[in-house]
Amino acid sequence: MSSDISVIEEPSGIAVHEAAHAVIHAVGGGNFRYVTLRPRLAGRSGHVYGVVNAGPAAILAGPLAKAIWEGAEGFLTHMIEQGGCDDIELFFEVVALGEEGEWIERSGELVIKHWDEILMVARMLERRRTLTALQVRAILTELSKETA
Repeated sequence: MSSDISVIEEPSGIAVHEAAHAVIHAVGGGNFRYVTLRPRLAGRSGHVYGVVNAGPAAILAGPLAKAIWEGAEGFLTHMIEQGGCDDIELFFEVVALGEEGEWIERSGELVIKHWDEILMVARMLERRRTLTALQVRAILTELSKETA
C-alpha cells in the first residue's frame, strides 16, 4: 500500500479534514459508508456519507484537524471561517449539549493520538478521491500492525 500513497506527500486541508472525520468515526465505534473529495451535493468539497452513531468527537475532528494542519490560531474562529455548513450546524448541536469545551478537548486528544492515521488516510483520499469505510479500516489495521 505504501507505493500507492507515496505520490501524495502533502494532502490538502480538505482531505485532512474529511480523513479526520472518517478516522475518528472508525476508532470511536461509529460507522459510515464512504468518505469522498467528490461530493454529490453542490457547494461541498468533501463529505463523509452514511454516518451512523456520529459522536461529538468525530463531528469536531474534521475542523480541528484542518486547523492543526493549517496552523490556525483559535479553533472556533477557524471553524466559523473555514468549516463546512454541516460542521457548523453539528457543532451547534454539540453546544446545545452544554459540554462543548470537554468535547473540543476530547476530540483534539483523539486527533493528535491518531494524527499519523489521519494523514495516511488523507494521502490515500487525495489519490483515490473516495474511500469506503472498509478501506479506511484496512489502512488503520495496517498502520497498527506496523507500529506494533
